[in-house]
Amino acid sequence: MPRELVKSPRAMEAVLSNLWIDQGETTYFHRKWKGQVRPVFSLEIASFGGEMHFYVWTWATHRRVTEASFYAQYPEIELVEVEDYASKFKFDPEVYTVYAQDYRYEPRSDAYPIKTYIEFELEKDPKEEYKVDPLAEIIESMSNIHPQEQVWVQIVFTTCKDYRRKPKGSWFETEPRYIGVIQDEVEKIRKEAVGDPEKEPWRRSVRIQFYRQTEQIKAMERNLGKHPFNVGVRGVYIA
Repeated sequence: MPRELVKSPRAMEAVLSNLWIDQGETTYFHRKWKGQVRPVFSLEIASFGGEMHFYVWTWATHRRVTEASFYAQYPEIELVEVEDYASKFKFDPEVYTVYAQDYRYEPRSDAYPIKTYIEFELEKDPKEEYKVDPLAEIIESMSNIHPQEQVWVQIVFTTCKDYRRKPKGSWFETEPRYIGVIQDEVEKIRKEAVGDPEKEPWRRSVRIQFYRQTEQIKAMERNLGKHPFNVGVRGVYIA
């Protein structure tokens, strides 16, 4: 991988959009009886004694589409097939100490997105001295571990095709879960902005939302136009 990639993070968003693959479990029979699942991908950073490596894990059947997606946006990189570093590691409790953790975001609804390059204003292609690298702290920490230590960070994702029963609809009427969750939360925020005029008479004349509420709605509604993924983040520390 080149030391400098001058493209906007929007290029990586295009890569991920190409990996939104809706296949593998087309019917209830395929999902429940045959046990088929949608394609799974993983973007990984691993540090072996401070030596940094970047990996893309995919099924063998989806290797070509994965390579094409990356090369289309980053023609200067080189993807090479290597042995799975996790399968090479043999845990011995007498020799190693291992700490592993899955990260979950639970304080609020799934409708609230995490910070992306847009919040860091990287979509505007600012001058180099004004750019903020969200991964800089993680890379710096992982590159400064001791020679006998290892740190793995893995972002595992697959296409989100979750559905839910549509509120106020018929029993068999469904809608994409992520759309429904976002719409419910946006409506909740709007009602919160209006408040209860009976208890707070001053709100009768208020017709604008607070800055926080406006930004929350903007971020959620922006995501409605993007492909949804089911994502899990996990980390492993070995010493």
